[in-house]
Amino acid sequence: MNTQRNILEEDIGEIIENLGNQNLVKFKGQTVLITGANGFVGNYLVRFFLHLNENLNYNIKLILIVGPNYRNDYTVKSAKKNIQVLKRDLTKEIKIIPNIDYALHLASITSPLLISNNPIQSLKVNILGTLNILEALKDKKIKKFLYFSSSAVYGTPDKKNIPIPETFNGNVSPLLSRSSYAEAKRAAESLTQAYFYQYKLPINIVRPFHIYGPTMDLTRDNVINYFLNCGFKNKNIVLNSNGQETRSFCYISDAISIALLALLTDLSGEAFNIGNEKSEVKIIDLARLISKIFNNKINISKKQASKGNFLREELTRNVPNMEKVKKVLKFSPKVDLMEGLRRTIKSYEK
Repeated sequence: MNTQRNILEEDIGEIIENLGNQNLVKFKGQTVLITGANGFVGNYLVRFFLHLNENLNYNIKLILIVGPNYRNDYTVKSAKKNIQVLKRDLTKEIKIIPNIDYALHLASITSPLLISNNPIQSLKVNILGTLNILEALKDKKIKKFLYFSSSAVYGTPDKKNIPIPETFNGNVSPLLSRSSYAEAKRAAESLTQAYFYQYKLPINIVRPFHIYGPTMDLTRDNVINYFLNCGFKNKNIVLNSNGQETRSFCYISDAISIALLALLTDLSGEAFNIGNEKSEVKIIDLARLISKIFNNKINISKKQASKGNFLREELTRNVPNMEKVKKVLKFSPKVDLMEGLRRTIKSYEK
């Protein structure tokens, strides 16, 4: 068995332990819908549910809504009877015939560069995509709909709201270059709440802060993907800022544990942060840490991005307040940054 698969199984074992049997058994014999199943987090969820089928005989049926570039991986090929893959354009009307027990809506455009190049499509996917999937499910007697939003909905918080709690309503200007993503996520959150109030659709929201781990696409332009890609290719890291801004990174097993606990809680109409406040790090220090892990083979340089450049970071500190998750979901992230980077890097080694 290869190294990556070993680490994936280790991660899934942790998620199972984090949920506990009382939560885990709720998935037995259920039908689970996942949109954006071909993305990094979506694919991890697919692997998790298939693990329950293959190792615990949970008989979960998966309905995966994927984009046009989806390719079946080994997990799907080995479990055809439990999976239905639907290639759908979420910006158009969606028809879902079977009954759904749990729905996880992850479909979105998350690449900063893609959003910058096509902000209108980003708005359509997040707003129309969410509207269409809600319309398709509003008359189903689902147990819970979980919407994957983003920490971007908070915009630029004032100092008294850092670390950022779920109660902070956000400070986002619709005129900034990155606003198409943040405003679309905010609008989609409002849509989910409207369906919760008007149609009594049981809904919760999660707001991820920088999730990372094995199988993520290192060619993406998100910061940790870019840094690790430079490490493996022995290329210099070029920062678009002075590197003093901080970000909080959450390892994939912790992120999925929080998401599934938010899915399974009896509460509805709630929002939960997904993050790890203990893994907050300055961008320059993250670059230095990754350079050190790769035996200092990588040089780090800075360039000043032009004003208005989409990739220029305006947010100086982005770290979640995790008190609500600890209190309500009874969970605290367990994988620190060094351990998460170790697993991630090891998973890519041949």
